[in-house]
Amino acid sequence: MNYPGTPEDWAVPITQNLYASLFFLIIQTALLVVLRWLDRYLRNKNQKLVLYKDFFGFLGVSLFPALCLYSVTKDNKVSGLGVVIVILSFVPLMFYALRFAYSWLALVSFAKKANVLGIHGVTLKPGMADYRKILESAAKEFMMMGVGADKLTRDVDVFRGVVNRCGSAHQPVRLLLIHPDAEWVADTAQRRGLAKNEFRGRITASLARIKLIKSNYAGNVEVRFYTQKPIFRLIFLNGKSCLFGQYTETAAKFGENEYDNFSNPNIEISASENRAHDLELYGAMKDYFEQMWRSCEGNSWDFKTFVE
Repeated sequence: MNYPGTPEDWAVPITQNLYASLFFLIIQTALLVVLRWLDRYLRNKNQKLVLYKDFFGFLGVSLFPALCLYSVTKDNKVSGLGVVIVILSFVPLMFYALRFAYSWLALVSFAKKANVLGIHGVTLKPGMADYRKILESAAKEFMMMGVGADKLTRDVDVFRGVVNRCGSAHQPVRLLLIHPDAEWVADTAQRRGLAKNEFRGRITASLARIKLIKSNYAGNVEVRFYTQKPIFRLIFLNGKSCLFGQYTETAAKFGENEYDNFSNPNIEISASENRAHDLELYGAMKDYFEQMWRSCEGNSWDFKTFVE
């Protein structure tokens, strides 16, 4: 048999095997280059897909050795050179199989180490739906350190439920927020190309919603202010879980309000059942919050200032 459009001497089985196998090897090489580019692209665009790229690469390169093997053996005239070329055509497949196995073992190893530290999950781009789930999961304790709790209080009914479930006379819902008149609030808004009162307005609007809940519904909430530059966001739930994130001034384009449209990743850190409080990440985060809370005792909010 001769391949369509090929010279007559290509009808020789060993020559057919040679050129067919080389053809598939060239395609495999090109595919590996494309997959390498795709690997970098996925790492830059969406970390969630990185885990799967080795698997899809493995499936992709496995197709060509199968076609090559079929081409060599379909007429039952297998030459020694054809066998060698088929074996060589499996090299990219073996490479991806080993790479996939290595990636999987590395992932399992990392997961075990993260579990020891109490890290159980990451939300890369938390939005309002994610914060709603966070609020709805609060059953007996809620504490937060952040900028203005705007995303948490935006849905008044949902946040009212948190205060009702978690806020009692002896254990109120505790919010540690930046002081609306702190130097950082106005300076940062101007650095971002926004109106001087942009951030302050969002903070005071959130405070107004908190006052509405405290004044008209059951539950107890306490607010204190700090004046330092906000670096970390901490949300504690039910005495066993902490959502840890960081603030940045470069999350949005110039002239955009990052506290409105963007939110940095949340890392879920859980309390350990078999490690001492001071040997776990959750314990360190809790101690840091309590230290900051005590240091701001003189800056407790009276639920009147800023909203009257």
